[in-house]
Amino acid sequence: MSDRENKSGLTPLFRYLLVGGSVNSFLFSIYCAMTIVGETPPIVATSVVYALGIALTYIGNASWSFKRERSHIQSVLRYIIVYVLGYLVQAGALLVLHNKCGVPHLIAQICAMLGAALTIFALLSYWVFRSSQRSGPQAEAE
Repeated sequence: MSDRENKSGLTPLFRYLLVGGSVNSFLFSIYCAMTIVGETPPIVATSVVYALGIALTYIGNASWSFKRERSHIQSVLRYIIVYVLGYLVQAGALLVLHNKCGVPHLIAQICAMLGAALTIFALLSYWVFRSSQRSGPQAEAE
């Protein structure tokens, strides 16, 4: 079993997908309620659910998906930076797909969430929760 797997044998990617999938399913239902029932503009709704998602996923990702090794202060600061970048990917994709290309906002939101999730996973893996056991110039620079 590698350093990056836990006792269950699940890889960080699979654990990240479980945490993210469950949280984002919940968040997507809130987004739908806000935009369909509450008639909230899509960009406002995506901003609200995105902020809620940061808080909900940190606990699962820090403790289970990636097994946080840094202090919470270091991890949270990096986590927030990554999620701000992810938000820019998500909001930008929503604006382009829905406002510029005419894709229905629910479909555009799903695509935007997937693009943000891939961006976030890469940054969490290689910057926020990077294992101290890795070697090389980048690991030593941290």
